[in-house]
Amino acid sequence: MPTGYTYGIIDGSVNTFKEFATKCMRNFGALIHMRDDPSKEPYRKRTPSNYHLNALKKAQTDLKNAQTRTDDKLISSEKILLRDEIKRLRKRIEETKMARIKLEAILEQANEYKAPTDDHKGIKKFMIEQLTSTIEQDGSCPYSVKALATAEEQMKNLNPAVIRAEKIEDATKDIQYHTKELASDVDRCTNSNEWANTFLKSIE
Repeated sequence: MPTGYTYGIIDGSVNTFKEFATKCMRNFGALIHMRDDPSKEPYRKRTPSNYHLNALKKAQTDLKNAQTRTDDKLISSEKILLRDEIKRLRKRIEETKMARIKLEAILEQANEYKAPTDDHKGIKKFMIEQLTSTIEQDGSCPYSVKALATAEEQMKNLNPAVIRAEKIEDATKDIQYHTKELASDVDRCTNSNEWANTFLKSIE
């Protein structure tokens, strides 16, 4: 039975060793960037993702803003962020409470369920296990509760010096991280392209 690489030889769309070899090179890591492309798509060089470049630019802008914004602007900006965070956390906590109420109501009914035969006792046990497990894992959100308390406390004690220092530290870390990752991505692309070019020359 032909494979995705040899099928073209049989149907006549692949007629030379070079065409076959070029299709086979798609199976190797150097061409991972083409994994979702149609098989007939010609080879194209691997280029760095925009993700780290864009994140680096954002971090540089964040650092500049943290260093130059007035205290009033820093506080105003932080208030907006905290309000949104508090709103999101309150919604999450409320949704979790409502979900737990629903789960516990069904669990009560599952516990009261009378299996019609011994052969049906297994499904009762299974239903109870499923509900209990979900309640244990998703029936509370201690992280959100703790995060909400922290955000509400921060809202009461906004200190521009602290905000500035935290934003500078975060932006500096992001710059270091994305600079390193961008360089690694460039190296990976360079190595992949060298591998592909060497292979393509070898089948000329």
